[in-house]
Amino acid sequence: MIVSRLVDLPAQPARAIIINCSTKVVSTLALMSVLRHANMPVLLIDCASRDGSWAWFSALAKQHTFDLLAMPLRPHGKTLDRIFCESRDENLLLVDSDLEILQADIFPKSNASSTIGVKKSVVLIMQLPSSNS
Repeated sequence: MIVSRLVDLPAQPARAIIINCSTKVVSTLALMSVLRHANMPVLLIDCASRDGSWAWFSALAKQHTFDLLAMPLRPHGKTLDRIFCESRDENLLLVDSDLEILQADIFPKSNASSTIGVKKSVVLIMQLPSSNS
């Protein structure tokens, strides 16, 4: 579903977020792998891409269940600040746009006791360089 504001999304116990900035090919791999393995709502944020990403992900949103939001291109920290301030979700899973998830067991398991007293927890999954690089 295409949304115009982050606050328009219903609050969830957890949501995966992928930020796309003109990286539609690798962001598509990240999106499809998160949809397959994460078992949580997914939001793809497109930051003023110039590679046809918006049209591409809009078409994918008609075939797969995820939310799509356009945001202006800003420094990464400012985009993250906006996400953290506007999200109503309890937990956010930030997935690097160039990450392909191959197994579901890398996702953190829900554990209510680990977030007691924490308004919002954030887990960042990033692709690490291979040892062969």
